[in-house]
Amino acid sequence: MDALKHAGFGKCAEAANQPSFQEALEKTSFDLIIMVSEFGGFPMAPMISQMRLGRATHHPFPLVMMLLAEGEKDYVRKVIDCGPDYILLMPVAPGPVLARIEELTSHRRPFVVTFDYVGPDRRKEVRPGTEQLQQIEVPNPLAARVRGATEQQLQHQIDVARIRLHNLRMERYVVQLRWLGNTLKTIFQQAEVDPAKLPQFPERLKQIATELPALLRFDMNDQISAMLGRLVAGADMLARAGVEMGRQELDGLVGNCHAVAEVVKQLAPSA
Repeated sequence: MDALKHAGFGKCAEAANQPSFQEALEKTSFDLIIMVSEFGGFPMAPMISQMRLGRATHHPFPLVMMLLAEGEKDYVRKVIDCGPDYILLMPVAPGPVLARIEELTSHRRPFVVTFDYVGPDRRKEVRPGTEQLQQIEVPNPLAARVRGATEQQLQHQIDVARIRLHNLRMERYVVQLRWLGNTLKTIFQQAEVDPAKLPQFPERLKQIATELPALLRFDMNDQISAMLGRLVAGADMLARAGVEMGRQELDGLVGNCHAVAEVVKQLAPSA
């Protein structure tokens, strides 16, 4: 904290535990968050994921530096998948932290949006055969401060980017629903259906049905609610029947995937 103040950061806040950190995020808009990946055994990184996905009170765009409690590969990957701008392994001296802050101020990686991730582009290069995700520039609050932007100007940038992220997330739900429907159809068209490929589908379909109402907000209506109800019912049937699911029931589930996707597409402005 002292190092930040000496570096010229005038307004700094410190959280002593997870509840106070959560409270600070709900009451204050931060330009930069430096946080540990665990707080008293509580994993903190998922809170950043929720913020990036637009599910938190705080806007999705503060610069986030995560200080890792351990460097094991899977642990690091889980933290990165929550959307921090930079990670450092503890213990770390103030010098490297300040150097990374300066680096992030001058250059922030663009964000990408997938079905379940919003944050800095994690890929160093695009692998052949994988989807080329659109990169989007997002507000850099620290850079805005350096340029002398007013609170109103920064807030306008945040509001515009927030709307764009929301629209892109809707587009990703469309892509995901179509992929689930098409892939299910392809799996069941094979001469011998592999049961090991099926468990992910009911879970993902029910996740979509749970999350879409909050994403659609004021566009939700009884018709969409009924469609999502049928999506859940079809997912439950797939979970119970597995490879024994009947052709008619499967066609109904696949058709409903595409029907919900079409409704969301119509409601999603072009990002």
